[in-house]
Formats: sequence, C-alpha cells, structure tokens
Amino acid sequence: MDTPIIYFSLSGSMMVNRTPVLIGDIATIYCTDNRLKHYVESIEVPIAFSSDKRQAVVTALKIVELITASIDTPVNHIGSSEVVVYYKPMGTQKLGIKATAKSLLFILIAFFGTGYSIMSYNGDVGTRFLLEDLFTIFTGSYDTSSPGITYGIISYSVGLCIGMIVFFNHGINKNSQYDPTPLEVQLRTYEQEVNTCITINSERKKETIDVD
Repeated sequence: MDTPIIYFSLSGSMMVNRTPVLIGDIATIYCTDNRLKHYVESIEVPIAFSSDKRQAVVTALKIVELITASIDTPVNHIGSSEVVVYYKPMGTQKLGIKATAKSLLFILIAFFGTGYSIMSYNGDVGTRFLLEDLFTIFTGSYDTSSPGITYGIISYSVGLCIGMIVFFNHGINKNSQYDPTPLEVQLRTYEQEVNTCITINSERKKETIDVD
C-alpha cells in the first residue's frame, strides 16, 4: 500500500484565540487518510505569546519539520512560505470606556479631517467660482449674492455626498454578486503590506519560528 501524502497550505496571516497553537489552527491540511490528517492537525506549534507580543511568524519549513519529526510520510507544501499568526484571547471583544472614547475621537478626527480636505480641495480648484460661472451661464445673471448661488452650492454638496456613496458602493446594491468596495480593496492591500513588514522585521530580529 502506498504511503499517504500530506499536503498543507499557508495563507498570509491567521488569527487564533487559544494556546497552545496547533498546526490545524494556522494551516489547511489534506490527506487521503483521515486519521493521519487529524493527527497532523493536532501537532503543537512552539509559539509563545505574551502581553507585549501578540503575533509571530512561522515558516512552512518549520511546519514540515514538525510533521516529519512525528511521522515518516511525504509532505508537500502549497501556498505562502510563511504565515503571520495573530493572537487575540477569548473575552477581549468588549469595549471599555477608554476604548469607546478612543473610537469616538477617531470618528471625530475622520469626520472633520475629511471635511477639511474636501474644503481645501474645493478652495484650490476654485469650485465657488465655477459654480458662479455656471449660475451665470444658465440664468444670465451676474448677481453673485443671489440665493441661486446658495442653491447651487447645496446641490453640489448633496451630489458630492451621493457620488461618494455610489463610488464606495455602500448604497443599495441590487447585484446578486458581491463586489468589494474600493475602501475594502485598500484595506486588504494595507493588510498585506503590514504582514510583509512584520515578516521582514521578525527575520531581522531573528524571531521567526523556523527550522533549527
């Protein structure tokens, strides 16, 4: 009988909420022998988290070493060459008063910061003068103190708000297929860059969990 082959894959990052960390928590295992598959998933990965250190980098070679040290069977690796393991203990979901205050402060900064950016941009490109020119073109009046200018500014502001909602795809979406918003795309790009930075820093500090 042929020896079953173990396949495992790693993604860029994984979140765990318990210790000790097992191979099955950070890797996807495939094997035709289910008992062997469950055994590999139960192998412990030597990661030591602390209150100051909530992430660790584990290489694929370390996973191969842990598996081959326990059983004599071929191992094939698919996917990323390392995985960033984030640790978030159970019961840390509740927000305290301090965390709530920080969230509110962040919301206020984002709101007023965005408003200031938009106003600065409109001032740089001369949006008000453009609206006055449009008012003159459509009405033939050069009276810039007319309420029509105010209505034009209000309409522009409402249109800008609707345009941003539609652009970021947060409006009513009748499509059956979900498409990520531009903001979500940027967040995923940022997440990948963070994982790359953590991996490089871990390698430079010799903290990566790798083969001996």
